[in-house]
Amino acid sequence: MEIFSFEIELADHVPTSHTNVEPFAELCDNLFEAGCSDALPTVCNGVVTVGFDRESASLGAAIDSAVH
Repeated sequence: MEIFSFEIELADHVPTSHTNVEPFAELCDNLFEAGCSDALPTVCNGVVTVGFDRESASLGAAIDSAVH
């Protein structure tokens, strides 16, 4: 098996500012509770991406494991 690194851009944008990071913190908590404890969420200009490093037989299978 191979380790695949990829990012998924979320469709919803998270409104954050330097003074209000609560929506992003809530998103991080939700990802963790959904089983994405290995995810690395980031936000830039309101666009949220979630990075993964997944071991799998193929890139498709790795992405599938991240979204399910």
